[in-house]
Amino acid sequence: MKKKILFIPSGFKKLDNIILGFQKSDLIIIASRPGMGKTSLALSLINNIIKKNIAVGLFSLEMSYIQIITRLLSFNTNITYEKLKNFNFNKKEFNILKNNIKKINKYNLFIDDSSTLSLLDFKKKCKKLIYKYNVKIIIIDYLQLIKVKNSNFKINNREQEISIISRNIKYIARKFKISIIALSQLSRAVEYRGGYKKPLLSDLRESGAIEQDSDIVLLLYRPEYYGFKYWYDNNKLCIDEAEIIIAKHRNGILGNIKLKFIKRIAMFKN
Repeated sequence: MKKKILFIPSGFKKLDNIILGFQKSDLIIIASRPGMGKTSLALSLINNIIKKNIAVGLFSLEMSYIQIITRLLSFNTNITYEKLKNFNFNKKEFNILKNNIKKINKYNLFIDDSSTLSLLDFKKKCKKLIYKYNVKIIIIDYLQLIKVKNSNFKINNREQEISIISRNIKYIARKFKISIIALSQLSRAVEYRGGYKKPLLSDLRESGAIEQDSDIVLLLYRPEYYGFKYWYDNNKLCIDEAEIIIAKHRNGILGNIKLKFIKRIAMFKN
């Protein structure tokens, strides 16, 4: 008898303790300023989830299929992306790589690396992934790159377009009872903020609709990126560390959790 999946574990223990994993029908937003590593966080989540034998769909509008697989191989071999990309590795590393390629080929990861994606195409492709491949979680990198190309919608501005996109993504999550994670940009307001430049929920670009439609909003923050050496709330070093701020949690509590960030392979770990 096939085991019923009640929720999707993120693989990050402290995060799962608070949000109890990614739930069916939930729209989860991961947002940050450029350079914080939201794509790396998404790939780290994928790396954790596929190892639980859970089928994952990834819509990558910025990175190609080859780039994504190379990043995942980097995570699992500890060989840098640059070395893999340039085929610059020794015999021992080659053997490790070969074994990991076999493992990754067995995982249920479905990648769509179309450089452009309309809302209508996204709906059709999601339906196929869910019914044909039993995909349980879909990740979009990133939300603002999806376009609305449908004459049924009268769009007056970008904020209205984002509103249509986020509402429809939430509808897909509910209709098919899957989790959808959408990456999103934060506004430049973070850069102009004084102090430690911590992101806030209100920093979501075209935030009204995204904030309203989402069930969970995770803000990614690395103070080291801004040149800080210590965490804002204590005197502990923040080098090679990141924080996930749970800024919205419709069905639970808020909180902050710390993760390790391995710069050489751009990976997040417990």
